[in-house]
This record gives sequence, structure tokens and C-alpha cells, in this order.
Amino acid sequence: MQIQPCGPLRGEITVPGDKSISHRAVMLGALANGTTHITGFLMGEDCLSTIDCFRKMGVEINITDDEVIVEGVGLHGLEAPSEALYTGNSGTTTRLLCGILAGQPFTVTMSGDPSIQKRPMGRVMKPLREMGASIEGKNDNFCPLTLFPSELHGIEYRLPVASAQLKSAILLAGLYAEGQTAVIEPAPSATTPSACFAHSALRLRPTAAPSRSTRRRISMRSILPFRAISRPRRSSSLPVRSFRAVN
Repeated sequence: MQIQPCGPLRGEITVPGDKSISHRAVMLGALANGTTHITGFLMGEDCLSTIDCFRKMGVEINITDDEVIVEGVGLHGLEAPSEALYTGNSGTTTRLLCGILAGQPFTVTMSGDPSIQKRPMGRVMKPLREMGASIEGKNDNFCPLTLFPSELHGIEYRLPVASAQLKSAILLAGLYAEGQTAVIEPAPSATTPSACFAHSALRLRPTAAPSRSTRRRISMRSILPFRAISRPRRSSSLPVRSFRAVN
């Protein structure tokens, strides 16, 4: 590869939005009672995989030049897909959907590309099974995963490591569980998932827990529609800022 020198660059760019918020805004918007508007959505393959999965479960999602509009069907309005859900290369889509699908009244199979089929899913399967979920996976750890109708109950689960994906999957399953679900983090994980939960009126409540850990609780039966802004992370603009520094 040869790189030729060039003159100074001029112009304006729009930094893409946050991937974590984009995923969760679509998921929560799909489960809300009404229309959710998302601006700054990251149009990457991973986030588009999340949109595709919910479309296959009967959720109308429109993409315009300015926003993504999700017509929520409510917590109990998802429909059984006519085929397996394909999550592409998105670990966030796969793991968080486990929490949502664990509480559905239909059987669904979910898988992704060869890379996602090599990523372990046992860490999310374990707490969901403690909640009563019925999940089967290849070698009990890998995709494809099949989730069967189950009656879930709330648990208090202490995360072995700080993980935004694992925390979110458990709390999403808690929406369908009888009683209260609490997640105790050894240390605060990424803040963006919690921010998005709050925007969706889940009223996720952090409380003090022993040893400087953080406990998050959920006990709800409906979600209000909302407006989400997926703001870019500073790291997303790093290549451009780096070029500007030497240009």
C-alpha cells in the first residue's frame, strides 16, 4: 500500500452516534407503548442487525435522513418470527435479545455470522436460567441459541465482572419477571446503557451496595415512548482530530 501526500483537508463531518445507545434505544422503543424517535442513530451493521431482528418480530421501524422512528408494540406485543433471527456480528444484539426473548410466549432461534458463533454466551445464559428461562445453545455456550416460553421470576444477581451487556440482558428479562430484579455490579460499567434506560422511563434506580459496588433494580410492567439522542463518543472523532492535529 502506498500513501501519497495531499494538501490540507477542508470541510465538515458528522460524527456517528453512540453504538450502545443506538442498540438500546431501538430495543426499548420496540417494547414501548407508542412512537419513539431516535436521532443520531449509528447506521452500522451491528445496529442495523438489531433493527432487522425487531422488524422480523412485527415492529415497524422507519429510517429517515434525520431519525429512526420505532412504532412500539408494548412489552407483550412482539410476534413470533417466521424464521431464525440473524444478529450478524453483533454481540450486543445477541446477548441483549436473550433477555427480551426469554420472556416471550413463543419459541425463537437466534444466530449470527461465523464470528458470533464462536463467542461464548454462557455468561448471559446462566443468570437468565436462574430467572427460569429455558435456553439451549450449541455445547451449552454458543450460538445458535433457542429460547422457549418460560415464566420468569426476579432475582438479585451479582455480576462476576462489570459488564454493560450482561447487566442490560438481566434487566430486560426483569421486565417480564414476577417480582423485582436487581443487578449488583462490582464497579459501575458503561454509563450509556443506564442513561438510555432512564430516557425510556424505566426509572432504573441505582442504590448503594456493599464493597463500593452498585445495585440496579427494575420492577415495571410498561414502557413509555421517548425521544433518544445517540450522541457521539469522543473516541468516534479521534481519527479526524488526529489528522487535524498534524495537518
